[in-house]
Amino acid sequence: MLGGVVRMTISLTVIIIEATGNLYYALPIMLVVMIAKWVGDYFNEGLYDIHIHLNSIPLLGWEPPDSAAGLQARHIMNETVFAVNEVEKVGRVVQVLTDTIHNAFPVVEKLNEERSKPYGKFRGLILRSQLLVLLKLKEQV
Repeated sequence: MLGGVVRMTISLTVIIIEATGNLYYALPIMLVVMIAKWVGDYFNEGLYDIHIHLNSIPLLGWEPPDSAAGLQARHIMNETVFAVNEVEKVGRVVQVLTDTIHNAFPVVEKLNEERSKPYGKFRGLILRSQLLVLLKLKEQV
């Protein structure tokens, strides 16, 4: 039943073989569990997949949408990167927020001045909303 409802094929086979302690029935058990999975797939999705949809959990599918065919990151990303240092002046943060409409900014170890490597080591990402909260807290101090 678990093979058809939950689609636990390999783990269910191993559990049954371990529970019976009889390796003689391994091949028939594998066949029955695979057939149960195929029959279950024919009629509906697995139990976990159904609950994911019922709870409206955002989950990416296995295949990209048709509109994304041939799409690469360079087609949708902005060429101008506005990075902030780990320790940054308030004026620079305000300037970055007013000059851009980005929702997040990479945090780098140190911005270098030389052209070959314009940014230092990536340390994380900070959201625009987080920067705005920090600026509001700075005003209250």
